[in-house]
Amino acid sequence: AADLGAELVSLDDIYHRADFITLHTVLNDETREMIRAENIAKMKAGVRIVNAARGALINEYDLAEAIKAGRVAGAALDVYSQEPPPPDHPLVGQPGVIHTPHLAASTEDAQIVVAVDAAKLIVEALATGKYNNVVNPAVLGKA
Repeated sequence: AADLGAELVSLDDIYHRADFITLHTVLNDETREMIRAENIAKMKAGVRIVNAARGALINEYDLAEAIKAGRVAGAALDVYSQEPPPPDHPLVGQPGVIHTPHLAASTEDAQIVVAVDAAKLIVEALATGKYNNVVNPAVLGKA
């Protein structure tokens, strides 16, 4: 980090100091609902939040309340705890919230990687008879 000129700080420091918080992390017991009422209360008034990782990183009800109260200025969400979010979801239709339909793999580079991976799996299956990543192996007669 130092070589790149980046300062490593604690999550609490991020909550207190950041004008924008973007989430790009795995979902596990430690990160689940890392954005929730108690942490939003630590954030600068007017913070903006972007979630491009996993929906359950945010307590969406707490975020909706914080936006309504003006504590959070806005959010951009590519993921939701339930996908697609139901029509009565508290953030759907909320002013200040931008929604995208979970587009993580919709870049040109990501599509190339997926295509290359699929081609490698086909070549391996044809060359060796080994089928990786098969969802229903019973159809191959190889349960």
